[in-house]
Amino acid sequence: MGTAPTFMLDRDYSKFTTKERISFLRELWRRIHTILEVFFGGYLGIPDENLNLLYVKTCLLVEKILKSEDTGSLNDIQQMYRRPFESLYEHWGEGDIWWSDGGMQQFTLDFQAAIDEAFVSLGEPRFTDLITIEFLKEIDEYLTLYSKSKQATERRWLKNVEKEAEKFKQVSQDNITYHQEAKRKLGFLKD
Repeated sequence: MGTAPTFMLDRDYSKFTTKERISFLRELWRRIHTILEVFFGGYLGIPDENLNLLYVKTCLLVEKILKSEDTGSLNDIQQMYRRPFESLYEHWGEGDIWWSDGGMQQFTLDFQAAIDEAFVSLGEPRFTDLITIEFLKEIDEYLTLYSKSKQATERRWLKNVEKEAEKFKQVSQDNITYHQEAKRKLGFLKD
């Protein structure tokens, strides 16, 4: 990972216009939702330190931007905000349940809708700051790498599960055959 995330946290977002902050906030929140979708989706939760750091840094940026204005659109959005997970390791064993059934997925979508409403009402501004664009690109690139790696791991895992299921099925069938043959020899079953 590059140096952009640390530098991003050092910036003074109160100097940006509300339009710029809403546009940046929209892009950040979309990445948070995608990180959570990728991480908690699929069959396996695969811990990844770099992905967790990107998630935490992105959340900290969202929080810094929300605190950078006391009135207007950001203030309304700030009232709704809560971080979905403190880190990707929170609720490790059951994070996927908290994500899908515990309401966090719906919360992130609802929060995105609130940001989108402010974004549209401000004329759909574009954030053209090159440092910001580089940071967002870094997140996207790492998400792509993580996603591909996770998919490959899940394919191998699924193949192993299917292989074990086939072995179990064969052992079960062998046991049924063995028991039927034993019953036949003892005279409990007739041919």
